[in-house]
Amino acid sequence: MKYLGLIVNRYKDPNNQVAHMVQEQFAKANIKVIILDYEQGKLCVPNVSDSNEASLTNDQIIQKLDAVITLGGDGTLLQAAHFLYPYHLPLMGINLGHLGYLTEINTSQLPEAIDAFRHDRFRLEERMMMKGQVIRNKALVADNIALNDIVVTRYGHMHVICFEVSVDHSYLTTYKADGMILSTPTGSTAYNLSAGGPVVMPTSRLITMTPICPHSWNARSVILPSNSEIEIKIKNAAYDLDAQESCAVAFDGDHMIALQDEDMILVSSIEKTTQLIRLGDSSFIELLRQKMQS
Repeated sequence: MKYLGLIVNRYKDPNNQVAHMVQEQFAKANIKVIILDYEQGKLCVPNVSDSNEASLTNDQIIQKLDAVITLGGDGTLLQAAHFLYPYHLPLMGINLGHLGYLTEINTSQLPEAIDAFRHDRFRLEERMMMKGQVIRNKALVADNIALNDIVVTRYGHMHVICFEVSVDHSYLTTYKADGMILSTPTGSTAYNLSAGGPVVMPTSRLITMTPICPHSWNARSVILPSNSEIEIKIKNAAYDLDAQESCAVAFDGDHMIALQDEDMILVSSIEKTTQLIRLGDSSFIELLRQKMQS
């Protein structure tokens, strides 16, 4: 790999000091790194210094990249996965905070990463993604994708939400809970784990559905095949709520959409994956053990 993009968390590296250090270190190995930014919800190249690229569009430059590095934490990588979705470029995270499940290395391990990139000594992990659609009065009003999870949660008033759940058009059950998490295997160690859901090997293909603080003794997580279509209907009418918008759906903790009574959220997996760059021989089990001991 000789041509990389770099997406920077502006809160953790506000003046691009770490970003420029990363650029310089890779440049010594004859690997070019360009800093990418966001503009009106799309990736862009703010500063094009190469005269050969001056006439190219943002999309053309991004399509020339071999991979993209993120500088921040797991949240930065998740955001990058959204913006890079049309390009299907491999991703690797450099962590500037606490060790996460997605970010591969910290800045002290940069020489190892550069050597791995120079000699193509890394592996690619395919991570399943999901899509979610919001249906209102039989019309599509919003949709988005997620690498980690799609979460329906209460919005505004403190109240429980009634979720009528069907799988592949067959009624499953009705939950009364503070929210509902639809998680990919990658997202099993995120909100799903905090809500008592199971840990899943991240390279698996399945969907985990976990209620948040369910108002029932027997409400548990449900694991479904990746080819399932899950329908979650908001049934708040029984609670006589005054608020028209009583809950919201979020995609990877962002891109929040307010929901109304009787809205339907359709969730299913998609064919396109996110490719994560992995260095060395460390396994998910080793990382999980470290987390469980900390």
